[in-house]
Amino acid sequence: MDIQRQNQSVQVVDKSSSGAVRRAIETFAKKLEFDDTQRGRIALAVTEGANNIALHGNGGYVLFKQLDADFGNGIEVLFVDKGPGMHNISECFQDGFSTGGTMGQGLGAIRRNVDSYEIFSSRDRGTVLLARIGKTQLPTQRQFSYGAVSIAVEKEFVCGDSWAVRESGDKVFALVVDGLGHGPGAAEAAQAAVDCFMSVALTHVTEVLERIHLALRKTRGAAASVIELDRKTNELNYAGIGNISAVILDPEMNTRSLVSLSGIAGVEARKIQAFNSKWCKDSTIVMHSEGLMSRWDLTAYPGLIRKDPTIIAAVLARDFSRGKDDVTVLVLSTRRATAS
Repeated sequence: MDIQRQNQSVQVVDKSSSGAVRRAIETFAKKLEFDDTQRGRIALAVTEGANNIALHGNGGYVLFKQLDADFGNGIEVLFVDKGPGMHNISECFQDGFSTGGTMGQGLGAIRRNVDSYEIFSSRDRGTVLLARIGKTQLPTQRQFSYGAVSIAVEKEFVCGDSWAVRESGDKVFALVVDGLGHGPGAAEAAQAAVDCFMSVALTHVTEVLERIHLALRKTRGAAASVIELDRKTNELNYAGIGNISAVILDPEMNTRSLVSLSGIAGVEARKIQAFNSKWCKDSTIVMHSEGLMSRWDLTAYPGLIRKDPTIIAAVLARDFSRGKDDVTVLVLSTRRATAS
């Protein structure tokens, strides 16, 4: 089965929304052939998570998708709100603790029914809780840490953006693609780029991007960027066509933007050029489609940079989405090498 990189999204307006979240997750888990016990665990976890969003987060949404192959066979769920935040996260996970007049079982129930979880909460900005549950045991060690969210614009069922990551020896290659426009035509272009990226020989970013450009000839085209990180030499190569943004954050949170050239992959690319530089082993790299505003600033979120890259991606998508386009955010990091 192909990995589904798009996040499915269910809005949480009030406590009654938890039923819609539960049904959507159960249908998805059944499609992935989770057994009855596993489906029951994840249904309980997402019901409690959705209830928490409704009761304490002033509403929000739940995102879920199939885990990428590097994470094992499972489901990844993000509970996202813009509420007042948690003042004491450890206390909130204790059974019996409640700020909303309930029995205080929600976060504890999530913790007991998933295989891994992590949370980021900031006062007056909201909370993001990441949970993963595996059909088989999830790996505890990965060579490289990355995470992404890819969300369709409102009223569209498919996302016109996509992303992919591949490892080859000491090198990591990553792709972010934004199909022209949105809807099925954009999604077709994005999927063609991912299919090409996942099958092509990983030689150099310019050659990979050239192959993607050719593969998109029969589609409406897309913006696409490919990054190559060499963990042995600390070299970085980057090549882009169109308006995909990529930023490197060093350990001191200084930022450096990478350059994409104008054009549309599959339609017109006058020049495909790589830009080479060194990068620090403790760097974080953020790549995103045009659906995310470029004025984001991670220094406004103390402690976020140390969280799972998927949480970083979800926070950025929550707070800086333009709201009128699909949005994809991919975060790569060497700060963390273990799954939470």
